[in-house]
Amino acid sequence: MNSKKSYYSGIIILLLIIIYLMLAYKVNNRNDIFLVIVGLLVFVIGFLSMYGTIQSFKGLKEPNTVYKVVGMIINGSVFLLFSYIILANVGDVIKLFS
Repeated sequence: MNSKKSYYSGIIILLLIIIYLMLAYKVNNRNDIFLVIVGLLVFVIGFLSMYGTIQSFKGLKEPNTVYKVVGMIINGSVFLLFSYIILANVGDVIKLFS
C-alpha cells in the first residue's frame, strides 16, 4: 500500500516538473504572479518528494514490485536534489555572513 502511494506521488512529481518546464519555457512575461505560481509549484514538488520518500521507507518491508522501485527512484532522487539545493543555499548564506 505504501509503495503505491510512493509511486503515485512520484508520477505526480514528474507531471509537475513537466508543467514547470513548460511554464518556464513558454512564458516570457516574468511578472510577480508568474513567479508566485512557479514558486508554489516548486514548493509542492519538494513537499511531495518528502512525502513520497517517507512512504517509500514505510514500504520497504513490502514485496518488491515495479511500483516500489519506481517510487523509490523518483522520490529519492528528487528529494536528494532538493536537499542538495537547500544545503548549497545555506552554505552560501553562511559564507556571505562570515
